[in-house]
Amino acid sequence: MFRRHGVCPADREGGDRWLLDSLIVRKLLKPIRKGMRADKAGEAAGVPDLEADPLGTSGAFSSAMARGGSSRDGDSLQRADADQPVAAPPIGTVKSHGRRLEMEDDSTVKENLVWLPLLVGDGERVVPKMVERGLRPLWEEVGRRPSAGPQRTAVESSTEGAGEPRRVVAFFHFAGVYDGHGGEAVSKEAATYMHLFYKKAFAAALLGTMAGAVPCNSNLASSRDQPTSPLTEKGTRKPPLVQEAFEATGEVDEQTACALPPPTIPSDEEMAIAARRHPGLTLCQIADAIVEAFHLMDGRLKDQVMALEMGSTAVVAMVCESHMCIANCGDSRAVLSRGGAAYRLSRDHKPGVDDERERIRAAGGAVLDCGGRRVMGLLAVSRALGDHYLRTCGVVADPEVTIIGRNKGDEFLVLATDGLWDAFSDSEACDVTRKTLEAGEAAGKEAAEAAEDAAQALVDAALERGSRDNTTVTIVDLRCKGDPPQV
Repeated sequence: MFRRHGVCPADREGGDRWLLDSLIVRKLLKPIRKGMRADKAGEAAGVPDLEADPLGTSGAFSSAMARGGSSRDGDSLQRADADQPVAAPPIGTVKSHGRRLEMEDDSTVKENLVWLPLLVGDGERVVPKMVERGLRPLWEEVGRRPSAGPQRTAVESSTEGAGEPRRVVAFFHFAGVYDGHGGEAVSKEAATYMHLFYKKAFAAALLGTMAGAVPCNSNLASSRDQPTSPLTEKGTRKPPLVQEAFEATGEVDEQTACALPPPTIPSDEEMAIAARRHPGLTLCQIADAIVEAFHLMDGRLKDQVMALEMGSTAVVAMVCESHMCIANCGDSRAVLSRGGAAYRLSRDHKPGVDDERERIRAAGGAVLDCGGRRVMGLLAVSRALGDHYLRTCGVVADPEVTIIGRNKGDEFLVLATDGLWDAFSDSEACDVTRKTLEAGEAAGKEAAEAAEDAAQALVDAALERGSRDNTTVTIVDLRCKGDPPQV
């Protein structure tokens, strides 16, 4: 059983991994740091490094990014050519216990998480095949021209109507919603660290070190192939430090199970230099990095005993002026309101879904009807962070990633746990959100306050309709005064 109090001893294995991780990152960043010194020398001489600066800006770009790019917690990044952060869309988040005693949901919002160079053509997108069906109206009105590149089978990675790829600088904002099950620890861990693993994965992509990346939206259960611990008579073998505590006392302190240092990531300045010299990441490279971030997050959970029989769903949005990137693992959901219509940008990963059921069976698991369709009669979702006791039964931490271009008709994103979707359809949720945002605007409220009011209205309405689950809702207001870049 878990004891909720006690002293957290050092995790020797975690410390060794942190040291190795740190040494690897330092080695990879050595050429970047050399470039930084060269840049500073060039700036002192007043000579711009045009070869290293595809945007055509001067060498002052680096120093401006260095001055404005770091924050106290290292999570946010400021625009290179301004003293103020990039204007983030108004975002409001509300969490509710619902009618449950314990709160297992969590959420995170990080403005200006990272800036990345993109190499994209007009109309390019990455959409999972099972999500694409409901999104066709978004681009059916666009005149179709012969494809300018290859099509993918696992995803609708389309270049229809695409012109020549061009380099676009993207300042991404981050919002994540996590629905824990079996306890709160995994969702809280994801809310604390997922955005950092996003930064780490993007740093690896910029530095060309993301070896063995899984193709975006691959149907392969890649996280299932990660090494698993040998079994004991209780079902799982705990990490050495946790095993020692368990054998000595018969109990495991929850803090002991969480004793891992934060991930090691490059500084904002180092990432800025790498991004400045990079020709541009393709959308599929962005999707691959997002998948890698989920795997890194799940890897962190793997050595923590609470993640053996505890897990969390995750739906994460990254939004910039030109694109939105949605990653989903589990049955939380992301819905876009564009031009007055609702479009589901993710799909619910349920064991009863045909392709998910077949994947589970192929992995050696089974879907049983025990108060609803569940993996091995136990888990009501087919993908999740954690839940490592069901890894060999087909439960994986592989997200499906959707990346589409922004449009002037975009209104808002709704990210929410299933406590909302058990009570509302996509269209109903968008109608309530739209009316609340418009009412807030008419009352002269700040946009962020109106977004929070909209999230609160959805949570309250879900409770009124009988939803008993924890409910977390995040509203990202995409309305803008000018037209966003049409990419």
